[in-house]
Amino acid sequence: LKEGCAAERIYRVGNIMVDSLEFIRPKVEYANTCDRLGINPKTYGLVTLHRPSNVDIKEVMEQIIIIFRKVSESMRIIFPVHPRTRKNLETFKLLAALDDSAGITLLNPLGYIDFMNLMMNTKFVITDSGGIQEETTYLGIPCITLRPNTERPVTITEGTNELVTLDNLEFKMMDAYRGRWKRGRIPELWDGMTAIRIVDIIRNL
Repeated sequence: LKEGCAAERIYRVGNIMVDSLEFIRPKVEYANTCDRLGINPKTYGLVTLHRPSNVDIKEVMEQIIIIFRKVSESMRIIFPVHPRTRKNLETFKLLAALDDSAGITLLNPLGYIDFMNLMMNTKFVITDSGGIQEETTYLGIPCITLRPNTERPVTITEGTNELVTLDNLEFKMMDAYRGRWKRGRIPELWDGMTAIRIVDIIRNL
């Protein structure tokens, strides 16, 4: 409205990501990713980090690794490592500090089906990705977002997402693992029918 678009030309349709997830969900649920990796469901935290603010600064990566190593004494951490993140870990000579921890499992990047299967079976997710904030909210999975802000505020106000800093990351990981997390709810119109609503609107223009 502030940009001059007439109210009658603005439509709320939902979230197309939910449509995509529901379309492929049978394959995700059928995947035996945990079995293939030797992981027991609901015994681990899932990590994915790739943003420059987290992985391009050696001192930040060192702090993250210290926290992960400490927490991994109480739980298993599964970390599919983004190529950018792996490159920086190697450059900073920090990869061994993660790889040598018995409670941390480093994986190569996973396809969507395998990653989503791990997400559905995890206790929580640590991420700096926008899309994962939405997927965890839809699935009711605790999401710990290592960022100062988010472009998906509904995942915080209505969903399972919380923004954290390095100062409280360890505390939030333990809270999520122990089940001390807000339940959240699925936002309105996140029902897998977004594409249908979009097509109906276009047909009637």
